[in-house]
Amino acid sequence: MADKDWKKINRPPACIGNPIEHLIPYENKYEILQQIRQESIDHYGQDIISQCNKRKVCLSKKCMGRELPWKSPTALPYLKELAKTQDIQNGELFIKTDCSSCPLVKTCNSPCQQVTDYINRDSDMEPQMVSKEHSDNLHATPIDNADLNTFTTNIPWDALSDRRKKVIKMHLYERRDFKYIAHKLSLNNQARAKYEYYAALTTISEYATVREFLETNLKHLTVKQQQIMYSVYHDNNSLCNVAANVGVSKQAVQQMISRVIHKYEIKWPKFVWKKGNKVVYNVPKILK
Repeated sequence: MADKDWKKINRPPACIGNPIEHLIPYENKYEILQQIRQESIDHYGQDIISQCNKRKVCLSKKCMGRELPWKSPTALPYLKELAKTQDIQNGELFIKTDCSSCPLVKTCNSPCQQVTDYINRDSDMEPQMVSKEHSDNLHATPIDNADLNTFTTNIPWDALSDRRKKVIKMHLYERRDFKYIAHKLSLNNQARAKYEYYAALTTISEYATVREFLETNLKHLTVKQQQIMYSVYHDNNSLCNVAANVGVSKQAVQQMISRVIHKYEIKWPKFVWKKGNKVVYNVPKILK
């Protein structure tokens, strides 16, 4: 067996990499890894398969032991296969942190992934997500002509339905995929879950932008415009209810809101919309 193949089997990455990834068939790898991540979060409260959850506090020259998701039914057969080549004690994976005991030490010309992973164990493969009710200190760069600085106001969670709040929480904060969300929330399919997520982000961007406009420009509007805009964007009343309260048609309310938005050039990021029967997405790379 060539040194390269031996390293792949016997010295897989174990700190910032996934130690069982090389054991999963290529054609189904993405779906299987996603399923393992979801099961890992269900059973342990976090994704413990993608990276070692001890790597940030691993300061000695000896491995502290990496937790493995044995409670994940999907991961179990691959973990059993991993145990044939790795040192697993009490369910945790222990690696050698130097090359002195490796059988290839005399012929090796380059470090294996397990060693390089250990050396770089405090690195972050992905940006950290921080859940906050407010984004007062958030400064974003405009993307695709969408002024994301509109998010520098309080996040209008109250403008969303309970279901869309759950979709955002599960996908953005808990890092659940759309297939999982669709199953848990009894949505038709993952396409529906995806639409609900980006529609919710669009609503948040709209209400945050308009509320910020109203805070500084309310005095420039007529009394009726103030009443309608405040009722829709602050009190979250439907267009039908606003129309009934004001004594005009729903169409008249829509037209008045459109005139205000057009006159004052109020713009916000739109991540999804419907064009006939077709759903159109405009998602910046930062959100993918």
